[in-house]
This record gives sequence, structure tokens and C-alpha cells, in this order.
Amino acid sequence: MGLYTHYYRIDVPYQAKREFYHRQIYAGDALAPVQYRILPVLITAGLRQMFSVPIIMGYWGQRLFFSFLAILGLHYYLRKWFPIIWAAFGVVTVIALMPFTYLWYGIQPADPIVFFCYVAGLILIREKRDNWLLLLLLIGMTAKETVGLLALAYFFARFELRWNWRFVVYCFLYAAIILGVYFGLRVYYGARPNYVQLITWNKNFADLPATMRTLTILPLFFSSYLLGFFYLKAVPTFLKRVLIVVPIYVLIHLFLGLMREARLFLPLTPFIIPIGLFYLQDRWHSSTT
Repeated sequence: MGLYTHYYRIDVPYQAKREFYHRQIYAGDALAPVQYRILPVLITAGLRQMFSVPIIMGYWGQRLFFSFLAILGLHYYLRKWFPIIWAAFGVVTVIALMPFTYLWYGIQPADPIVFFCYVAGLILIREKRDNWLLLLLLIGMTAKETVGLLALAYFFARFELRWNWRFVVYCFLYAAIILGVYFGLRVYYGARPNYVQLITWNKNFADLPATMRTLTILPLFFSSYLLGFFYLKAVPTFLKRVLIVVPIYVLIHLFLGLMREARLFLPLTPFIIPIGLFYLQDRWHSSTT
């Protein structure tokens, strides 16, 4: 239902504009920062070469593919701590939220890739698949720069007071990949002016009605989950540690994003949903005993 809504509300009305941006980015003629977020464009270009699909279907298809992978990954992620019914409840919450992330924005093809990267990244960090996280950062950074915050999640999850060579080496490797991709893309394509205002905090406060619409919708889905922040004593150490990324993520988008776009909060669901489920599960057991 959500992808159907996106197709008729975003993909079709913006088809001509999307095709223009696709060709402009693929040719290396776009402005910053979209020129450096090349992965969705390359995927669509590859689909066109292999299957001769229209540009609009190339983007819709990858949205379907990465959204599906993210949802599957989220269910796997939650099953580590919860019975299947509670994991499914968390996943259904996210699925119900997704159509609202298609409001108040135009063309953002990287969103499902970023969502998938955050889910997959947290799984890799939790299961200590450090080498695979290197690959995920290398690829994900070509979709959007904020994928690099997964390196902070790794740092907070693994930090110890005693010296750990493996931890230090991987921190340097993650930093090298993030900086290498970030500056490498800017060297390859050259410096570009931004097509939008870079610092946006004044817009977020000046356009409070639009911002409040988003901040009203999100609690409809997250209200019970947000109560988990007051119940952290029952939450596993891993979740408490990676949760430090959430305020950093929000602050970055307060100054460099438009808070009215609910899509920005989708990558936070694998941080928030589990702690909320611990709270809801405890309340449920308390009420039935």
C-alpha cells in the first residue's frame, strides 16, 4: 500500500523531473549534494542496461527491493530479543509508518537504501561481523553521507576502557572508508555549489507548522515506544550504547535537514522500536499476571 502510494503520489507526478535529475547526475553535471549520492542512479542505470526498464520503474523497483530487505532485516534483528509475535508487532508498526514518510518531499531515491543500511549495519555490529561492516560503509556512503554514523554506533557498542587492538584498527578503517568515500566523490566529480540551503536550522524553526506536522505524526506511532526511554534498565547493554547515535542523528538533521520530512526518521526505527518493545512487553506481562 505504501509503495503504491509512493508511485502515484511521488513517482508519477515527478516523472519528468526525476528523469532529468537521473540523466544529469549520471552525466556528472548535477549540483551538490545529489551529485555525490550516486548509488541509486547507478542501480537504475544498471537495471536499464540489463532489462531496458523505464527510469521511473528502475527507481520504484529498487525502492521495493530495499524496503523489503530492510523489513526482513528488522524482523531478524528484533527476533534476537523477542518472540515472533512481538517482533512482528514492531515490524508492522514500521510498515504502517512508512507511507507517512512519503509526505512533504519530492525526489529522495536513497531513503530505502539508507534504511536498509541502518538495519543491516546494526545487525553486523551486534553480531561482530566487522569485515562486512567495512563493505556496507563503502557502498552505503555512496547513497548518503549519514550512513557513516554507523561507525559511531560501532564505537559506542564496542568501546572498552582496556586496550583492544582490534577495536582501534577497525575504528581507523571505518574512519578511512568514510572520509575516503566522502572526499573521493568530491575529488572525482569536483566541487559543486549546493542546490539547496546547506544550514537549515532557521528553516526548521521558521516553518514550525510544517515541522509540527511531522512531530505530531511520529508520536502516533512511536508514543508507546518512546516510553522505552524511561525503561532502559531492562534494555540490553548493546541497545543502550547504540542509542547514543539517536540524538547525534537528530541534531545533524536539525541543522542540515528539514525536520518536516518524516522520511528522515525512518533510519531511527531499529534504535527506537526494540527499546519500546521491551517496555510494552513488560507492561503486557504485568497486566496479565
